[in-house]
Amino acid sequence: MTEHPSAGGQPRWQAWIEAYTARFQGPGIPVRQMLQLWSLSFLLVIVACAVFFLPLIWLFG
Repeated sequence: MTEHPSAGGQPRWQAWIEAYTARFQGPGIPVRQMLQLWSLSFLLVIVACAVFFLPLIWLFG
């Protein structure tokens, strides 16, 4: 499999991820939705940590 980067127009890792997620998109939650949920919760955790730690840094800094 000799694949040129310009042939498909998208990077190889993106095509690999699409092929990998297509394997799991039978029954159940689509992987793209799951990734959105994970990134959303990750952002919420980061925002919560920032809101919690910024006043402490501001007070004791």
